[in-house]
Amino acid sequence: MIGETLEQVALALNDYLQARFSQVGELAILSNITKSDGTPAIENMDTVALTLIHIQEERVLQRANKFDTGTAPVYVNLYVLFSAHYTETGSYRQALDHITGVIGFFQSNPTLTKQNIPTLPSRVEKLVPEFVNQEMQNAHFVWSMLGAKHAPSVMYKIRMIVVDDELGFSPSLFTGLSSNP
Repeated sequence: MIGETLEQVALALNDYLQARFSQVGELAILSNITKSDGTPAIENMDTVALTLIHIQEERVLQRANKFDTGTAPVYVNLYVLFSAHYTETGSYRQALDHITGVIGFFQSNPTLTKQNIPTLPSRVEKLVPEFVNQEMQNAHFVWSMLGAKHAPSVMYKIRMIVVDDELGFSPSLFTGLSSNP
């Protein structure tokens, strides 16, 4: 569900950037920045990449719902890096404008729901993006961790992602699977 949710956010951001800058094509994509061998993963370099950096459990909501129902879905926060990549013939200024567009998208959509992103997965009621202020040292750590060169970027914490067992598996179904014959 995380991949599907971020893909829908990327598509909505893409539509917003196309309208804002009167451009066509993929202006926002869900993508890692580098491949496992360290080479760039983004083929269309004049675009904004959404890259999942970290997943964090929202423990306050988790505990509150567990007491109410006995079992509860897992609420997670997603830390997503939005980075603008450009070719040598592309424009650094355009990359900066696209990052400004990302900030504008979230400023004009402080809560993402099915009203502004109708294609959100059915189990996701709302997403709340929150700007993450990064210290220079933390930003350096993120880019080093990714194995990439720095690009204009901004990070958002996207709150309220619900991860629930969509198939309704019960632990009792798996009790015999781990026993040795």
